[in-house]
Amino acid sequence: MRILILDDDDNRHAYFRHQLIGHDAVHVHTYAECMDALLDTETFEVVFLDHDLNDNGYRSLAPERPGHVAREMTHYSREGELDGRDVAEDMVRLLPVEKRPFQVVVHSWNPDGAAEMMAILRDGGFKNVIRWEFNPRVDLKING
Repeated sequence: MRILILDDDDNRHAYFRHQLIGHDAVHVHTYAECMDALLDTETFEVVFLDHDLNDNGYRSLAPERPGHVAREMTHYSREGELDGRDVAEDMVRLLPVEKRPFQVVVHSWNPDGAAEMMAILRDGGFKNVIRWEFNPRVDLKING
């Protein structure tokens, strides 16, 4: 299964690497890396999204690195720091139906941000959106 993980925490990425052995997992840390991966030619079956993206030395800022697909194809609703809501909004706006993942898992510890992201995705036509509050003591289960 092809899986995309967006998080700005390297410890969480290590957890996902361990849990997703045997899957084609792509790890990204910023808004731009995430949108570049989503808009690439291959489709993801599952996408894990975090809300807060500007910690642990990673920055998701508008505008980000010039020349990136995300920089060229999106407009930014805010200036400064971008977060999971921006990713959700641009997934709705930019991903054609055939490129949308089968499942989106919002794994943020930020309850308000996670709820907003889920509402954006569901209102935008994503059918299989779930919340999983990241917990390294609970084995990860994915559908698909």
